[in-house]
Amino acid sequence: MRRAAAFIALTGLAACQPPLISGTRASGVRALSTGMSYDDVVAVLGQPDGGALDNTGGACLTWYYDDTDSTKFINATFGDGELWSARTNFRGACHEKPA
Repeated sequence: MRRAAAFIALTGLAACQPPLISGTRASGVRALSTGMSYDDVVAVLGQPDGGALDNTGGACLTWYYDDTDSTKFINATFGDGELWSARTNFRGACHEKPA
């Protein structure tokens, strides 16, 4: 019984977390997957419009894309040179490195 309750609690918490890769088709973000290298992400999205990788391979980088409403942003976080997450629907560029 305890295991079932713990499973349900953990499943519920996981459901509250946003997906690591999410966004609109127009942004191109759906072609990404976690663990991709910086070079692989650049091959899909082009050079980032803001940010830079630091010497440890971590960063928060921004790409601009324009959909039917207005200019929007893709914010992607990298750690150890790999893509950790990428999401759209931001109204501003990211300026922080991942923790």
